[in-house]
Amino acid sequence: MVSTTNEQKRKKGESSEETAKKKPKKNKNQVLTEMDLELIRNSFLEMLENDRFKSSVANILKDHFEMQINPKIVALEKELKEQMEKVAILSSELEALAEKVGELEKGRNEVIGETKSEKRTAEEIERKRSVVISGVPEGGGSNRASWNWDSMCVGKIFSYLDMGAPPVSVYRLGRSYGNGRRLMKVVLMRSKDQEELLRRAPRLKNFPSLGIPVYIRPSMTREEREKMKLQRGQIKCSVSSRVKDTNSPGTEVNYLLERKNYDIICFQETWLTPDTPISIFADNLGPRSYSLFRTDRSDGRGGGVGIFCKGNLKSKIILSESVKNGYEILALELNLGVVPFQVFNVYRAPSCNPEKTKKLFKTIVTHINSDSQIVIVGDFNLKEIDWQQSPPVASTSLAGQVISFCESNDLNQFVQQPTRGNNILDLVFSNRTITKVSISSPVADHFVSQYINKRNNGFSIPQGYESEQPVIWVTDDEIFKNLSKIKPNNTLTPDGVPAKFLKMISVLISSPISQLCNYSMMTGLVPRKWKESLVLPLKKIDNPIHISEFRPISITSVICRTYERCLLKNISHYLSYKNFFDYGQHGFRPRRSTTTCVLEALNEWTDHYDNGEQTDVIYFDFKAVHAISKWADEAQLELNKKKTFSISIGKKPANIQYFLGNDLILRQNVVRDLGFLISGTLDFKEHWQAAIRKANYSIHTLFKTFSSSNSRLLILLFKIFVRPLLEYGTVVSNPFNKNIIKSIESVQSNFTRRVLFRNAGRRLSRTESDYLTADQRLLSYGLEPLVERRERLDKIFFTKLMLDKIDIDYKNYFHVSLSKTRRGRRYHWKRPKTRIKEHFFTNRILSRIVNQTSLDIRPH
Repeated sequence: MVSTTNEQKRKKGESSEETAKKKPKKNKNQVLTEMDLELIRNSFLEMLENDRFKSSVANILKDHFEMQINPKIVALEKELKEQMEKVAILSSELEALAEKVGELEKGRNEVIGETKSEKRTAEEIERKRSVVISGVPEGGGSNRASWNWDSMCVGKIFSYLDMGAPPVSVYRLGRSYGNGRRLMKVVLMRSKDQEELLRRAPRLKNFPSLGIPVYIRPSMTREEREKMKLQRGQIKCSVSSRVKDTNSPGTEVNYLLERKNYDIICFQETWLTPDTPISIFADNLGPRSYSLFRTDRSDGRGGGVGIFCKGNLKSKIILSESVKNGYEILALELNLGVVPFQVFNVYRAPSCNPEKTKKLFKTIVTHINSDSQIVIVGDFNLKEIDWQQSPPVASTSLAGQVISFCESNDLNQFVQQPTRGNNILDLVFSNRTITKVSISSPVADHFVSQYINKRNNGFSIPQGYESEQPVIWVTDDEIFKNLSKIKPNNTLTPDGVPAKFLKMISVLISSPISQLCNYSMMTGLVPRKWKESLVLPLKKIDNPIHISEFRPISITSVICRTYERCLLKNISHYLSYKNFFDYGQHGFRPRRSTTTCVLEALNEWTDHYDNGEQTDVIYFDFKAVHAISKWADEAQLELNKKKTFSISIGKKPANIQYFLGNDLILRQNVVRDLGFLISGTLDFKEHWQAAIRKANYSIHTLFKTFSSSNSRLLILLFKIFVRPLLEYGTVVSNPFNKNIIKSIESVQSNFTRRVLFRNAGRRLSRTESDYLTADQRLLSYGLEPLVERRERLDKIFFTKLMLDKIDIDYKNYFHVSLSKTRRGRRYHWKRPKTRIKEHFFTNRILSRIVNQTSLDIRPH
């Protein structure tokens, strides 16, 4: 076996040597092959450079193209030509079809156009004799009952306006969404009836039947309504005024231009002459304020007219004429971008004869553009016309010419109240509807003179007079302290500087502001931005429907308010030193509030109630009640009857009627006085019912608005928005009825329960372990019962009263003896006879709260 193995090894070695000898031969064959390839490549290159070879190849390719490619191209060209011929045929057929379709469409449009034209004509005819009435509430019930209600309301309106022509149809516009105030369309018999109704529509401002404002306008398309809105937005209002017998007309005119936001102001009897400079109006003339146009009387004193037009309105004079012993007239045309607007300002002298009067109106007719909006204002001195009659009645031929002028030019006269004495001398004519014409009160003249700096009108203070009050200079420290106390909000102000920014830089600007304020005091000049304000309307009642039911809040410059606080502090201190204020005044006085005001009144009323006496309280919309009816008549001011009423306080009050002039004062059972609802029983039951409703609604709104489950945030919102509703003036209205007390506590309990459910993510039942009782929730959320908070508020008020932190005399409520015992002072008050007096502040605080401090308290 060993020899066999050796033999195998020997054979294997021999085969390996043979393999090694063969490998060089394989490499030699591979080198020869590469040389052959190199030779072939060089030969091919030489052949390509040969011209004969090139021509041979070109001939071969040409033959191949002619035999194979060219026939295919010819076939494709032929097919393309055939397809183009087909396309041309189809195009001609399509054009023929298009012509037929065009003819059919043209015929269709002609038919539809005729139908639309007929329809449009019918709609226009109905619109010309229709009006739209807004503000009329809807009646409930069936369709028949609603229609009867609408017909009855329209009948009342027509009867009030003395409209003899009855309506053809009455119906509501749009769908009913439950608000009860859809527009009402009334179709009349003739367009003349519509014009007459619109002319009498301004009388509806005194319409008493429905108790709400009712307005009438013509029926219009949407485009016409949009155009009317645009026109109203561009010419906001106009006013006609006289500056006769004014020593310095520029002063009052500048005041009117500066304080009133009129677009056009027309003046008659300017008493200016051609020599009068316009510098007296320099403060308000310029491209950004007003442009002045005037026609002065050239033959003597008096007369003259002038028009102030806002600088952003494009205006030009179309008429300016002065006739001796006759009239002055000035007319402008304004380009508002919609329709032209013409305004004529006229002063007709009382001595103007009929011929010149006829010439005046002929001149106006010559310059009137019938396509324009026309307004003619002025002092015409025509008392021979009774404009309050319908139609107006003329007592002379001259007056008849004026009425004919109005009728022939489609003009309506809108002034329906006497402007001087019992006569309507100042007139406003227009070919459009004017929404409101108001007669200025004589008080306005006094108001102007009170707010004009006296140094511009001559020295009015007696020589040698020395004021007891020194000039008020403010210091840097006063400005800094007042700026530090302002609320850091970002409310927009007229000067554009928010309070938050001023508070942040108060340290840096205190000195410049104090210097500015002192300079204003020294020169008697106030920066114009300080005189401007942004007025925000706040609702006095829920769902207000009249402007008088809003309270205007003026937002002025923060710097100006800071300076006013500094001045107020010094002036109030001086007036208090002089005993200027009446003891009964609580508004705008330090250490007094609405709570002290009502508490003082209730102290007297509850004394009468406790003695079995009746107290009648009459509320006016004015501070002074002496001879108020006579004063209002002389001032041409109308008392707001909605704010004039009476209430009787007592156990069984007698029904006594009170009159203001000839009007019966409305008697009410519950009145709102400085945020408190006061009834004749003085138990504040209605007050707390309203407060509980508001608090529950606020809680509902809070959870609906905020989706957070953070209990700390929700509790903070409750303390800010809900709890103050239940703690306003509790010193005055602290309840003693157990049911009311329980209802007040249920508000807070309801809130904490909803917070618990919000944190749990679901509603918990009382049997679950995670449910907390009302007391446990108060403890968990860091709240205390509201009854305990009311008791603490009583204590705080009593402590401030005794420490003279509140400016009312505690001797009107109780007496404190000078002698002391070991337990403290002796307090004495009248023993109550009724439950109302027993739970009034005096008895409540002394018998229940002060007793806890171990003071000697005893009623007598």
